[in-house]
Amino acid sequence: MLDKKGFTLAELLVTLGIIGVVAAMTLPTLIGAVEERILESKTKNAMSKISQAATTYMANNGLYSLSSLYDCYEGNSKKYCTNEKIPTIQKMIETTMKISQKCEKAQDCFPETFMDETGKNYNIDEIIDDEGSTTYKFLDNYTINITLNNEDVTVDGLDIFGQFRILTWLDVNGKSSPNVVGEDIWFFDIDEVGNIKTPVDDYSTECKNLTNKSINKLAECATQKFIENKLNISQNNRN
Repeated sequence: MLDKKGFTLAELLVTLGIIGVVAAMTLPTLIGAVEERILESKTKNAMSKISQAATTYMANNGLYSLSSLYDCYEGNSKKYCTNEKIPTIQKMIETTMKISQKCEKAQDCFPETFMDETGKNYNIDEIIDDEGSTTYKFLDNYTINITLNNEDVTVDGLDIFGQFRILTWLDVNGKSSPNVVGEDIWFFDIDEVGNIKTPVDDYSTECKNLTNKSINKLAECATQKFIENKLNISQNNRN
């Protein structure tokens, strides 16, 4: 009769121990990679829906550009624009996107604090001015805060008072973690034709040294990196 040899209890325990050690070493990395992909997908989806909302609103209202929402007139070699039509931007969001809540304050829907990529903490009420902006939470659980900017700039020698920029803070998973700029929190513009973009022309040249930069600049750089690397869109391709 042939002897049937199997693993001893000690051998099984050693094998299980090795498997446990390997799993403990690799699982956090695997979980982190999966979470990163989920946040990446949520970010792409949210940015796409925001851009589609702008283009849909323009199509539905016969607009060639969102900048026509400004009241502008020229005088003394200058072009003066006002931001009196902020309620129209709110209407654009409210009529084209699935909103679950119009938030009285940003901290009602955004996390009260979040971090930049260096680990520095910021309070949301120090970053977002509720008086001059509007915050929405959507059915997909992402949150945006929009401000119609009235920035003085010069274009082709002409002073433009009120360059069109819809400044947008985006949190793709509400108050859930990680609450980190460049992971689930982003800052960008919606331009006059509905594109998602930032004032950063090129991430590699403009975002090399971010020491002592404002949280807005840090977030714009993080967003530009995402746009260039994940959406494969450069500013030059849009001009």
